[in-house]
Amino acid sequence: MEIIKYNIYIGLNDKDSKKQEVSTRIAKEEVIKVLNNNNINGLTMYEVMGVFKHIEDGVIVFEKSLKIELLEVKEEEVIKSIQELKKALNQESILLEKEKKEISFL
Repeated sequence: MEIIKYNIYIGLNDKDSKKQEVSTRIAKEEVIKVLNNNNINGLTMYEVMGVFKHIEDGVIVFEKSLKIELLEVKEEEVIKSIQELKKALNQESILLEKEKKEISFL
């Protein structure tokens, strides 16, 4: 069966202070709460490390991040969840990746 897999990447540094203000545990709980409130009841979540260079000053930043994988969900629910998570976690942006996948439940 072919489906769309959604990958969401959320850096945990606050957009204003540029440092992590919300603990990783609380951020995970918030992700689960927001997704559940938007009819997304299953996910896989990973703690990952994001690395990027600030365009303005060239500083390289290492940032604790979350990667969330979603299958068999509606895109509208994913986008609504991301908008809510941006506010809840004070994020400038959250990356959404869509992949077409061939899957089988065995």
